[in-house]
Amino acid sequence: MTLAVDIQYAVKEDDASINKVYKRVKSVPLGGKRQSVITSEQVFKTYVKPISIGTIRTALNHYDIDKIMDNLSEVQIYVEKAFKAKLSDTPVVVKSLTFSQVSYPAVIVERREEEASVDAEKATALKRLEADLIVAEKRRALVLKKAAIAVAADKIVSKSMDKKMQVWLLMDALQTCAERENGDCHIDIHPSLIPQL
Repeated sequence: MTLAVDIQYAVKEDDASINKVYKRVKSVPLGGKRQSVITSEQVFKTYVKPISIGTIRTALNHYDIDKIMDNLSEVQIYVEKAFKAKLSDTPVVVKSLTFSQVSYPAVIVERREEEASVDAEKATALKRLEADLIVAEKRRALVLKKAAIAVAADKIVSKSMDKKMQVWLLMDALQTCAERENGDCHIDIHPSLIPQL
């Protein structure tokens, strides 16, 4: 994994911190003048740079690559706190530390993409199964409802079934068969439906 780290820092404003900087940081002469200045680059080289790589690596060692990929902002906050703690006894304070240009190993990225693809396929398959289950439940409910209606109708017909009703039902079936224009019409009539005259 590679990443670039942007650090904003400043010298603490108290006199003791400023004096420490004057004592330790080498000033840079201004071109052609008898003056010299302490640049922010010199402050960086003296206080921030020496601890940068070690502190960042140590802080990142608390996370595996997957955790970093999933929670980059949380990791960045942890590293920033570790960095501030490391500089707490110096005359320099870190204002912010941010990650930029983060790149992960190709093998990890490919594995994650493969896992995401498998997860998407699983989710799609589960949704299909759920939809099939819902359809099957609705069909079953419809079959049960039709059966209940048929049972209720059969009860009504059974109560009112007499010789006249038998003849009427037989005649209705024959009429329906006679009105068909295509194909043969075969009706199986149970002997009990043939009226006894």
